[in-house]
Amino acid sequence: MRKRNAKFRLKRRDGAYTVITPIGACQTYTPEQAWEIIEPVQVAVQRLLDGTADAADYRRVGGAFNVGAVRAAHIKGNNAPALTIFQAAGQAMGHAERLKEQHGKLGLTGPGRQAVREAMEVYEMLIRESSPRQMYDAENEMVKLLAKKPNPEKEHA
Repeated sequence: MRKRNAKFRLKRRDGAYTVITPIGACQTYTPEQAWEIIEPVQVAVQRLLDGTADAADYRRVGGAFNVGAVRAAHIKGNNAPALTIFQAAGQAMGHAERLKEQHGKLGLTGPGRQAVREAMEVYEMLIRESSPRQMYDAENEMVKLLAKKPNPEKEHA
């Protein structure tokens, strides 16, 4: 049996993968890598704030904030102050979804706008101070948590 060394891959916008060595996976993101991750989320947040967001922007922001919440819990445990910021942003995102049902477009109101801005700041800080391996682990844990969550649509079908 051959021993192999697992490598992490970061997917860029052009679809190409950048191979990261095990040492590189344990070091914090370079500013360029961090910006490649942050920029699309920042654009989606701005669209939400402007009221021009679509479903893909909503999913991108929600997914980023969920991963950020898991990473914050890894750092400080379940009592992390960042978790309350992400929970407030999650409530604002839920309110934006209800507004879409009522008015036909995603939007945020006063306190929700501030909560999403604060969550974006915390998310940026987490990305800049984390390694690819830490974010990879947080994303995998988020996927597992969402898989365990009951889906009300399947229960009624």
